[in-house]
Amino acid sequence: VIIPAAGMGRRMKSYGPKCLIDVGGTSIIERQIRIIVSAYPNSEIVLVSGFHANQIRDKLKKKYPIRIVNNHKYEETNVLYSISLGLQASVRNKVLIVYGDLVFDKAAIGGFLGSESKVLVDHQDKFNEKEVGVLHNGNEITNFSYGLEKKWGQIAFLCGRELQFFEDIANKESTEKWFGYEALNHVLNEGGKLIPVEKDGLSIVDVDSVRDIEKARRIILSKGV
Repeated sequence: VIIPAAGMGRRMKSYGPKCLIDVGGTSIIERQIRIIVSAYPNSEIVLVSGFHANQIRDKLKKKYPIRIVNNHKYEETNVLYSISLGLQASVRNKVLIVYGDLVFDKAAIGGFLGSESKVLVDHQDKFNEKEVGVLHNGNEITNFSYGLEKKWGQIAFLCGRELQFFEDIANKESTEKWFGYEALNHVLNEGGKLIPVEKDGLSIVDVDSVRDIEKARRIILSKGV
């Protein structure tokens, strides 16, 4: 499992690393780690930090069985570069990518293992309308783009040739400023197949504003997760 959490989140810079924001009595990243360990107990977890990396390391290193990699270029790169550092630091043939500013329950990340690459799709307006959307034909994703009704849930499971295509493009110097969805589009353009995973009653929040923090806290309180 690779968790990119290097960015500073300019709209919430004063809060410090977004992954350390308290939601319902614990930080976003600690909730993620506990849920991931519960759902996939044998997985290796690699967290990629950057902004205020020492705070993240001090908070987590002695408490959880994870590896922490530092993206020293977090101010001049984007999330794909962080993911590439996580890929380089791990020994794997299957990878679950979970963005580090997500608040979710165990059901949101369940069912991703297997022999097919998959991405989480939000069809219930859990994500902001300005986030990256997806097109799919029911069986596979055809495109990632802005302005689409259904949104990418910022969770992806990659294996086989899809993982190879993704890794090949992520390791190029020319793509250091790419977003993750751009690499996923590359996977599709190379002939890879990504299965859409849509879940009714999806509980997930992308924390990108103060309003999102309150939304995440309400979900945690209402569902007891």
